[in-house]
Amino acid sequence: MGKDQVKIIVINYNKMKLLKNFKLELQNNKYGRYLLFGSFAFFFIKGLIWLGFFIAVGLGITNSF
Repeated sequence: MGKDQVKIIVINYNKMKLLKNFKLELQNNKYGRYLLFGSFAFFFIKGLIWLGFFIAVGLGITNSF
């Protein structure tokens, strides 16, 4: 491994550690938990809507109305 690769690995490790600490900080805060749960729920529902849309288009259901 070269010096550049080691630097990249260290930088990535520091970023992961920073994100993990940020997530733990949010989990300990009341409003942080609301933010984490709300963002998870939002993207989960958004994904379900897109999944339904692609299934409807794939099966050709949109032309039957």
